[in-house]
Amino acid sequence: MKPLQRHIILTGAKQPGRTTVGEELACLLHRPFVQLDNKPLMDALSAQESVIAMDDSPTDPLQQEMLKFHTLVHVAASGDNAYDRLARIVVWNEGAPGDVAHRIVARLQ
Repeated sequence: MKPLQRHIILTGAKQPGRTTVGEELACLLHRPFVQLDNKPLMDALSAQESVIAMDDSPTDPLQQEMLKFHTLVHVAASGDNAYDRLARIVVWNEGAPGDVAHRIVARLQ
């Protein structure tokens, strides 16, 4: 497996299952899971390597700059045509959360 960039950040539209997939992915990678609801992005990025779920795709230029050294994964719900141009991986949330997490790990290799 190639070395992962420091954090894995899950982005996507509302309700695609980022939290559930993120928890499964964090377990597979033996990393903590962080739900970024009201926590500042900088605080999460300053902590140990983790899987981070963001509510929205990063559109702010400062956020984009902070995230460019991390692995961005766009989690899309079935039928969602949105594509995050910053994402290094786009994964459709189809199937069990564990299956989606395994597909992300396979794409990281």
